[in-house]
Formats: sequence, C-alpha cells, structure tokens
Amino acid sequence: MKDAASRPTAAGGTLLSDPHPLPGVEDGEHNSGVYAHAPWGMLIELISTPDGIDYAADCSMPRWKPGTNT
Repeated sequence: MKDAASRPTAAGGTLLSDPHPLPGVEDGEHNSGVYAHAPWGMLIELISTPDGIDYAADCSMPRWKPGTNT
C-alpha cells in the first residue's frame, strides 16, 4: 500500500488521508485503503486486502480482484 499510495502524489495528485485500516468485511490486520485525487482530478480508491475479505459462505457475487500480470 505504501508504494501504491506514493504513486498519485509522485504524478502530481494528492492523497486525501494516510492509508487507513478497513472496516467491516474488509477488516484485517494488514488490509488498508486510501483515497486520492489523480492529477486530472479523478477520485481514486486504493484498497489492499492481503488478509482477505470476510464474505458469507453463500455469497453469490464475490468482489472481483485483478490477477497477476503474466
């Protein structure tokens, strides 16, 4: 998260806060998030969930996460 959060500011954008813990189903010791404004003004949400997300076992639509580029 630290590396990802540094990229908007390096490009001329701004972070709206420091990276923070995530609440609810996204809660986890190492999970975090932060909002940023891109240099052109777009709002971006960065989320890191290495500890996973606590979805109900019967969830029919889990959150999509990008895979590793190969």
